[in-house]
Amino acid sequence: MPTCRRDRSAADRRVSGRTAAPSLEALERRDCPAAFAVSGGKEVGEASGTSYLEVTLSEALTKPASVDYFLQGDATIGRDYTLTDGNRLLTSPTGTISFRAGETVKKIAVNVRNDFAREGNEWLSLNLFKPRGGTLGATASTRVTIIDDDAFTATFAGTTRLAEGAAGEYVLRLSSPATKTETFYVNTVPGLATPGFDYRPLTKLPLVFKPGETSKSFRIQTLADSDPETDEFFFLDVTATSRDIPAIQPFGVTIIGSGPAPLPELSISDASVVEGNNGATAMTFSLTLSEAYGVPVTVTYSTKNGTATTANKDYEGVTNGVVTIPAGLTSGVLTVFVLGDTTQEPTETFSVTLSAPTNATLARTTATGTIFNDDTPFTIV
Repeated sequence: MPTCRRDRSAADRRVSGRTAAPSLEALERRDCPAAFAVSGGKEVGEASGTSYLEVTLSEALTKPASVDYFLQGDATIGRDYTLTDGNRLLTSPTGTISFRAGETVKKIAVNVRNDFAREGNEWLSLNLFKPRGGTLGATASTRVTIIDDDAFTATFAGTTRLAEGAAGEYVLRLSSPATKTETFYVNTVPGLATPGFDYRPLTKLPLVFKPGETSKSFRIQTLADSDPETDEFFFLDVTATSRDIPAIQPFGVTIIGSGPAPLPELSISDASVVEGNNGATAMTFSLTLSEAYGVPVTVTYSTKNGTATTANKDYEGVTNGVVTIPAGLTSGVLTVFVLGDTTQEPTETFSVTLSAPTNATLARTTATGTIFNDDTPFTIV
């Protein structure tokens, strides 16, 4: 794009010692029209209400001018926000912004709708195109990110070990304040500990969060007995009345005994994928515990070449990956990425080996990953 220079020196305006004709000055102005630009994009919270954008002209004109716009993003006009140009509601994802003679600034309000949907952060961009009476400046697009205030998660907090006969206080905590009344029901789930004999069970204990609240507490009572026994455990589980709240991990509580509880066995299963022609495809291996355990289980894994190799870029090798299975759960996954190509080759394999487990013993330690070739030979006749 040619550079537009409008402020020439007096010497530049002279041609062979004479001042350039006014018609040349007028021609220069036609070659350097006023420029449309947009600014003001930023983050705005759902509860904050409004964010303002400015569409500007670089200079006042003697005639009306206009520029078209289009909207992009995963936020939806009319549902997540509305746009207003002064008193005019912009209802379409495309439209026109008009300037009267002498006008240089149009303030566009992004009015965010504060809903109760857990939808994650969303964004929109306002993009200028098709100017009339001017040209597009360097900043013809700006972006607004809408920060969702409903996308909170819930977690338990409290001691993980209690003596027999002791009581413990536990908290269900939200990652951000509730935006509407939310009810959660807490239940105890048996592990090695027996409800009614080793602890007092909870069944649908309601915890009600009012708007603005972030935590609710409750108590657990263990029961003493005279039986010699190793550590025993049970789990706290919670369900929410709002179905779109992300899954809440169980929380393990161990009743201290004479020694550690027996460890569960951990196994890995085989996996396979079709290679693909490009990019990376996830191959997912399943890890399974023989039973849930009262504390998290971790294990290290590594890959080993077979007929599939990292040197040939068949897959992305892993030397010391770690997988964690949270307390109360019996399964987890690990992922190795297979690399696609268009080379005709046979089915290939590599292996994944588990090692160094914590809070578990290893049963099946090695799994085979199979890469199925999807390229076929062809001939030109």
